[in-house]
Amino acid sequence: MGSDIGGGGGGRRHFAQARGKGDQVNSAISRALEHLKKALR
Repeated sequence: MGSDIGGGGGGRRHFAQARGKGDQVNSAISRALEHLKKALR
């Protein structure tokens, strides 16, 4: 599941799953998204 975040395209799918799990996972996704944004820049 964690590797899904690095997939890029699978990020949205992972985000939807995290939403149902809770804030703890959601915060981890937010961190990953911020990291991806920095990488894209």
